[in-house]
Amino acid sequence: MKTPVAHTRNEKLSADTTTRKQKLVSALIGNWFVRLRCVCVSVIVIGWLRVNAPSKRVALGRSSPISNVTSQLFPDKWCDQNLRQNSFRAPPHHAQFIGSSYGGWAYIPDNITSKSVIYSVGIGEDTSWDEAMIAKHGLAVWGFDPTPKARDYVAKKKSLTGSHFHFTEEGLGVNKGTVVFTKPKNPAHVSMRQGSISGLGDSINASINTLENWMKDNNHSHIDILKIDIEGSEYDVLDDWIGRDSFPMTQLLVEFHHRFFQDGASRQDRVVKGLQKNGFRITFDKNGQEISFLRQSCAES
Repeated sequence: MKTPVAHTRNEKLSADTTTRKQKLVSALIGNWFVRLRCVCVSVIVIGWLRVNAPSKRVALGRSSPISNVTSQLFPDKWCDQNLRQNSFRAPPHHAQFIGSSYGGWAYIPDNITSKSVIYSVGIGEDTSWDEAMIAKHGLAVWGFDPTPKARDYVAKKKSLTGSHFHFTEEGLGVNKGTVVFTKPKNPAHVSMRQGSISGLGDSINASINTLENWMKDNNHSHIDILKIDIEGSEYDVLDDWIGRDSFPMTQLLVEFHHRFFQDGASRQDRVVKGLQKNGFRITFDKNGQEISFLRQSCAES
C-alpha cells in the first residue's frame, strides 16, 4: 500500500529540521572550540614572552607595550624583603601617590605600618610626602639634607615638631666627610649640587655621610622605604651600592637627574639595569625622572 503523500512530506520536513539543528549545534560547538584554542594559544604565547622576553627598561626606565601586557597577566612574585624570606606572597596593590604635585612620591603601601622605617634624603622646602606618610601610617620619618635652606625650613615647620620627624643636616655620599656644594643660580631656589659647578651660585662646604652610618647611628638594621633626591649624586651612590650588593631597603624611590650630564642617559640605563639585576622592579615611572622600585625576594640575573 502506498504511503500518503502528506505523511511522506511531513517526515521529510521533520528530517530536514533535525539535520539543520544538528548542523547548527555542530557549528556552535566548533566555534567555541576554535575560540578556546585561540585563548589557549594566546596564553601560551604571552607566557613565553614573559619568560623569554622580560620587561626591558631603556635608558630612562620606560617599559615596552609587551611588558605592560604581560606584567598584568603574569605579575612578578613579590616578597617581604624585611623578613628576608624566600616564600612568595600575592602581588601588592598598585603604587599610590601622596604629597604635593612637586614633592609627592608614589610608593607601595603594603606592609607599611607605624613601625616602618622611612628615610627621606633631600627634602628641600617641601616635606608634603613626609608629612603625608606620618599622617597616614603614624610612623616616623628620618629626613636628611645638607642645605641651609632645608635646615631653616624644617626648624620653622611646626608640623614637623615632635617624635615623628628626625632631621639630620647631612647629604648622602659614598664616604663620610665634608665636600663642596654649589648653590643654585637663583637664590630663591633651594637645591644644591655636589662639587664646584660653573654657571651656578656660590660654593659652600657641607657634610655628607653614608647610609650605613646613618642606620648605625639610628640603630636601624633595615629601611622599609628610602627616598633619595640628591641632585645628580644618585649615580655615584647607586653605583657604589650595586658594586657592593648593599641594599638594606625594601622600596627605593629615586629622582634621577640625567639632564645634568652629557652621558646622563647611559649612566641611568646602567644604574637601572644594575638595580633590576639586584631584584628591584619598577612600580612607578614619571617620565624617567622619578622612579619607584620594589625589591623582589629573588633577584633575576
